[in-house]
Order: sequence, then C-alpha cells, then structure tokens
Amino acid sequence: SLKYFEKAHQLAVQHNLAHLQAVALDNQSPVHWMIGDLENARATAEKAIAILEEIGGNDGLGVMAMALSNVGNVYQKEDDFDTALQYYQRALAALKKKFGEQSSPYDISVRGNIGIVLLRSDKYEEALEHFLALLEDHDTYGHKHGKVLTLAHVAECYNQMKEYPTAISYYSKALKLVRELPP
Repeated sequence: SLKYFEKAHQLAVQHNLAHLQAVALDNQSPVHWMIGDLENARATAEKAIAILEEIGGNDGLGVMAMALSNVGNVYQKEDDFDTALQYYQRALAALKKKFGEQSSPYDISVRGNIGIVLLRSDKYEEALEHFLALLEDHDTYGHKHGKVLTLAHVAECYNQMKEYPTAISYYSKALKLVRELPP
C-alpha cells in the first residue's frame, strides 16, 4: 500500500493538487508506523500538516486532525507522552473546528489515544474519566469493537488503582461483548 500512496503523492504533485498531496502523505504515515519506521511516519505526517497549514481554511481540517494524530501516535510509541498529548489535543481542536463541539465518530479515536496516553502516564483517574465518557459515544455510534477496547481500558484503570472487584467487572463486560461480536 505504501507504493500506491507514494504514487498518489507523485500524481498530486504533478497536477499541483496540494490537498491531495497532504492526503497521500498522511496515508503513508500509519503504514510507516506499522512497519516500525517511526522517522518516516512522523516526517510524512508533518509534511501533510505543513501543506494543510499553508492552504488554510476548513476543508483540510479532517486530514489535518488525522495527520496530527499520526504524529501523536509516533510520540506515544516513543514514550514521549507529553508531546503525544499535545498533538492529540491539536487534532481534537481541528475536529471541533470542523464539526463543532458535539462528539463525532472521528474524534473517538483521538480521544481514545488521549486516554491511553494518560493511562500509560500513570494518570489513572484522569484516564478513567476519559474512557468512561467514551463508552457513551461508542454506544451512540454503534462502535462495538471500540467499546470492547474501552471497557478493557476502564478495567485496567481500576486494576492500576487497586480496585480489583470493579476491574474484574469491566473485564467481564468486555469479555461478554467480545463473545457477542461476529467472528
């Protein structure tokens, strides 16, 4: 898939389509991340951000949010939680500018990443608040797979806070929901 995204970027450059250049660059970022090439994951997303900042306006805010989130993912992978959190917050701000204050399916992923950073930073109560709010949004949008992960994260927060019976309760809810999902 990386070769196709690179080809798409080349075509966008040839035809002077800046927004599509940013899209193609940002699509490369998670592929680089998945193969462990964090330097290129960050670089392609940052190039996309730079292009979108130059273009300006609201049209590219969705891609901007994803690019910011992709950079946050790199910093999270590198255990630089403060920087990751800054990028995730910027991604949320772009989504709110585009879609308004109400939750959207697009911000659930970013908010989940914020919760994970808080959890990995040992800020269990703050992470717990984050994840509990996400549970309602998963129900609203019918994201059962995301709900399973969020239930497990809630359980892990309680586990880290040594509230074991509550942790077991949430792990059980996650397991029950997993069993209800199609194979």
